[in-house]
Amino acid sequence: METFIVHEPTIHALSGAVRADVAAAAPLHHRPLPQEGPLAALSGALDRAVDATNERTRLLGAELGRVADATELAARAARSVDHSLSARLREVVP
Repeated sequence: METFIVHEPTIHALSGAVRADVAAAAPLHHRPLPQEGPLAALSGALDRAVDATNERTRLLGAELGRVADATELAARAARSVDHSLSARLREVVP
């Protein structure tokens, strides 16, 4: 049987660090380029790249928040199972 140790303070600290990193992520900006002339195509491509990167960053942040929530929920569930099993074993073996 494989066992593992769930150290809730560490899990909460790491989840908090992930949430802080997500909150600190700032959208990218760039200096505007001329919309006409030889740089027009580059300007449009740069606008699209920055917008796509910002959207992916937003989606990644949302997913990291869900992972942090699920990790904390799993830790609470493991603790609950552990406490329940311990209580049942005490009933069987005084």
